[in-house]
Amino acid sequence: MPGRIVAVADVYDALTSRRCYKEAFTHETARSIIVGDAGSHFDPDVVAAFMRAEDEIIAIRARYSDEEPTPAKAPVVRELAPSAS
Repeated sequence: MPGRIVAVADVYDALTSRRCYKEAFTHETARSIIVGDAGSHFDPDVVAAFMRAEDEIIAIRARYSDEEPTPAKAPVVRELAPSAS
């Protein structure tokens, strides 16, 4: 059971956290993914407990968030190698 609980918690954290390769998903999107995988990827009883604790999970995530606002992305400038003429 502990592994099943950690599986949901880990995926929720990964989905709602910004990574160098992706922006953070909203809670609603993460919830939808987790609920959609109940019974296949996740234990349905654990997902049900996740849903019952949803307000507390949102509050904890907000309290311990270390996310910084996403900075505006500068355009990528690439220098081309001189052509061999």
